[in-house]
Amino acid sequence: MEKIGLKIRKIRELKNITQDYVAKQLAISQASYSIIESGRAKVSEEKLTVIASILDVSPEKIATFNELDLLSNPIINHDSYSDSGLSLAKIVELYEKLLLEKDRYIEILEKQLHKR
Repeated sequence: MEKIGLKIRKIRELKNITQDYVAKQLAISQASYSIIESGRAKVSEEKLTVIASILDVSPEKIATFNELDLLSNPIINHDSYSDSGLSLAKIVELYEKLLLEKDRYIEILEKQLHKR
């Protein structure tokens, strides 16, 4: 059976996500993250869950990952924006929050303008 670190690496590469991005999300150095992928560091269940979330897969998908399965069950989410590691749904959510903030800011400015 493949080591979990190698499975993590293969999934990360399939999703075109950099080690640096994952390391930053984990608040560790890229070198430390590389040790995880090389299998030289034990990956706790908690850390696996966090890494799975960053890679937008379930921990079970990582644990059972097999490259041959890609032929019938692709792991790549085509709605994923791998340069940033954000899914389309997350980008839309952030955009909507920004729109609400903009509207609140406009209201504040309008109130200040009418006070004068």
